[in-house]
Amino acid sequence: MDRFLFQGKSQKSGEWVTGYLVHGNLNNLPSEILTLKTQDGVDDCGEPFYKSDDACIPIVEGSIGQCTGSEDKNDKLIFEGNIIKISLYTDNTKQKLILEDFASVIWQGCSWGVLWGERKEFTRLDAFCNFDFEVVGNIHEGGSKCQQNF
Repeated sequence: MDRFLFQGKSQKSGEWVTGYLVHGNLNNLPSEILTLKTQDGVDDCGEPFYKSDDACIPIVEGSIGQCTGSEDKNDKLIFEGNIIKISLYTDNTKQKLILEDFASVIWQGCSWGVLWGERKEFTRLDAFCNFDFEVVGNIHEGGSKCQQNF
């Protein structure tokens, strides 16, 4: 997975978009914008570059989250700020569910993880076994009851 991908909420459409983060003043654009996957080329260092702001989408301030490099059970990329449903099973056959909870995805202590449980304790994503993750929302939306808890 491309950990240099980011997700943010478009100021124009209100939709979640995925792309590459651009900082600074690119053709007088705001300082925090997300650039869609389209690019004009690649420089000598292998980095994408953009000649115009047509590919740039202004993002709602504070809604940007980085890709964790992990996917949920539906092959959907998991991003920082996502709310995920965690389903834990007794074994890897996933026939007997023992716990279901919701968690928010964060970066802490040099690793991706979730804040979950009553005390919102940090657990690394790679520490789970016999589980399913499912992205169910984002902390930057306040719609459902589980989202309001974050």
